[in-house]
Amino acid sequence: MAKDDVVKIHIGAHIDGFAAVTAETIVVGANSENPVTGRRADALKAAYTAAEVAMRLVKVGNKNWAVTDAVNKVTAAWGCKAVEGQLYDRQGFYSLCSLLVP
Repeated sequence: MAKDDVVKIHIGAHIDGFAAVTAETIVVGANSENPVTGRRADALKAAYTAAEVAMRLVKVGNKNWAVTDAVNKVTAAWGCKAVEGQLYDRQGFYSLCSLLVP
């Protein structure tokens, strides 16, 4: 890794049938004396804000397309585009998603 590289860390744990997954995106070498600026900062802020909006919209009665539309609007406000193929799945006991993968 080199200074200013954008790095995604995605980890999860599955304990007694209950799963938890988390992710962080960081910029190598960034700190309070050397903050992220420019398009990298825009992309990180867009992703953070979009995730906050999405978490607030995921509730009973809402449709996944409404979440996708909101995420697209938020990212556009930062001059960015959301990654295509956004997927929202139910998580259950011993299951991270509702998809069956052979």
